[in-house]
Parts: sequence; C-alpha cells; structure tokens
Amino acid sequence: MDTAQKHAINLSVLKRYDNSITTIIESSSHVVVYSFEPSLQTWKKKGIEGTMFIFRRTKEPTTGFLVMNRLTPDNLIVYITSNMEIEISGDFVIYKTADDDVNGLWIYEAKDRERVGALLQEYALKI
Repeated sequence: MDTAQKHAINLSVLKRYDNSITTIIESSSHVVVYSFEPSLQTWKKKGIEGTMFIFRRTKEPTTGFLVMNRLTPDNLIVYITSNMEIEISGDFVIYKTADDDVNGLWIYEAKDRERVGALLQEYALKI
C-alpha cells in the first residue's frame, strides 16, 4: 500500500468520528495520553494510546487532534481553541484546556514530539 492509499484510508477512518474533518496535517505512530493529578502532583495514564492525527476541519474550531486508542474503543479527540495552552516540556507535549484540565501527550519518537508539539503550538497561537 502506498502513502496516498494509507492517507486516504486514515482520513476515511477519522471522518467516522467527525465528518467535518477534511485533511490530515500530521501524525505520529505511538502516543500515550496522561492526565495531571494536581492533588498528588503526578501524571496518570488515561488508558488511551495509539496513533495520533492532527487534522483540519470545515467547522469551528478548524483544527484538532485525535488519538486512535489501541486499548479500548474510547479515542481522544481534542479541538484546538484560543483558550488552550500548549507547551513542550521534557518528554511531554502538555495542553491545558479552558476547564483547567492539564493533559500530557507522551510521544515515543523524540523528533515527532518536537514536530507535533511545535505544530500544535502554532495552531493554538493562530486562533
């Protein structure tokens, strides 16, 4: 299977979760999602890990990311909004939502972490 075919299949899968997704901007093959527990000052696995896709869509918000969970049918889908904070810190790309939830994306490949983190930061600043 060539790259274009794989891209088309991945896009069709993402559209099952959000039909307004039009483009896959970037991906990373292995991401583990953590949540920050403020009372314990520790990170805890959320039970979500798999391939991550950054996407563009036709509706507001126009960008987001989805982690296709390999562990359970529960995927993580996050839309990037103007009130999100995103930073790269050590092994994590950390994002804070409007509800003050702090989550971390542990991305296996260091080069992916830098690329994906920088891209998410760029999109968050554009909004």
